[in-house]
Amino acid sequence: MTPRERLLTVYRGGTPDCVASLADLSYWHAGNGGGKFTPGKTDGANYDKVNQLLDLHRKTGPDIHNIIIRNIHTVGQHHGVICLATSPSVYNITIENVIEETASSREACVKIYTGYGTGYRKGNLRKIAVTNVVSKGALYAAMVQADVEDLRLSNITQLNPHGFRLNLHSADPRQEASGILS
Repeated sequence: MTPRERLLTVYRGGTPDCVASLADLSYWHAGNGGGKFTPGKTDGANYDKVNQLLDLHRKTGPDIHNIIIRNIHTVGQHHGVICLATSPSVYNITIENVIEETASSREACVKIYTGYGTGYRKGNLRKIAVTNVVSKGALYAAMVQADVEDLRLSNITQLNPHGFRLNLHSADPRQEASGILS
């Protein structure tokens, strides 16, 4: 399915082949007099709003961009911050000051990857900066399992003596210990 087909499927109450990722502009639309769209409604309540919302998404574009994720203090067993993409594009993302407060058994404190559907293309993830990450228990302080254009990682700290600072795409994280990865 294309991003447009995914949106149409959700708007019509169906199930797409993967998560349809987009900003929910229906709240903005409703706040500006357009009426609230309710996904999954099949009783006719949405019919007058579907075309308005599709036009709005066409005008604004489906990409996710210019996002700042800052000052995250995380505990628990799941990733502290996830940047997950398929299509459309996700770009100009800043992730900074992520602190894992206590030891954990999570895989990664910050994880950037693809995983839903088959629409991901090289370049869909781009211009991502990750800075000031402190892991106290995760296996990886930062993990990147996707082709990301213009990825910048800095000041990534691993305090787990059995963990690794980085796991970059197809690289063996144990290479970090031998100085191959910085």
